[in-house]
Amino acid sequence: LNDVLKRFADFMDKEEELKSSLRASLTYPFFILGVGVVTVIILLTFVIPRLAAMFDDMGQILPLPTQILINSSHMLRSYWWLIASILAVLFFTINRVRKNDRGRLLWDQAKLKTTIFGEIILKSEISRLTYTLSLLLSSGIPVTTSLEITASVINNLVIKNALDACKEKITEGNSLFTAIKDSRVFPEFVASIIGIGEESGSLDKSLLRIAQTYEMDVERTIKTLTRLLEPIIILSLGVVVGFIVLAMLLPIFQINIIVK
Repeated sequence: LNDVLKRFADFMDKEEELKSSLRASLTYPFFILGVGVVTVIILLTFVIPRLAAMFDDMGQILPLPTQILINSSHMLRSYWWLIASILAVLFFTINRVRKNDRGRLLWDQAKLKTTIFGEIILKSEISRLTYTLSLLLSSGIPVTTSLEITASVINNLVIKNALDACKEKITEGNSLFTAIKDSRVFPEFVASIIGIGEESGSLDKSLLRIAQTYEMDVERTIKTLTRLLEPIIILSLGVVVGFIVLAMLLPIFQINIIVK
């Protein structure tokens, strides 16, 4: 019991450390994003309408970027309630769908199919799965019981259903390697290492190696993404603000040319 609790505490410490690191890395980028969004909304709501009134008094044909900007400002001021209502309905609909099993299954499938985050979610779940399974098997708990317990700690319903199917196949007499390989949810690397572990009689150590490998891989991927996120957000906001400034200055340049 002492060894089991110690390994469990180590695993929980690593998970909490990863979450804390992720929160700290995302705080500054999302702060910049929030300030940028508020700035754009203020420009579209208060500054652009005054400039639009001034341009209307001049009676000049406005450039296309300026027309797009003025129309966007008018839409935001006139239909902000409609935009807010659509976002609220969308938010509550997604939450509602995620509460039933069918909707949650479709939501979890969609998450796994996303390009970058799907791979992170899959590897994170496999790391938790294999670590828990290694802990249970090393404590002498049978494979089927260990799979049943492990399924309860998995958040993604697709992976959870795959584990339940693996348990059924093992009950029918198949090996864990065969069950994992036939599930088509887990990567071939996982099935291969499990097969080697079963043949060598060290399945719990093989599962622990999978957990450690995927845990390090997830940490590296998250660190890379958080480093890239800040310049991407700054560049995106720079493009939006640059378009607004350009759209505001084009009519002024046009007037200067006409005057000259």
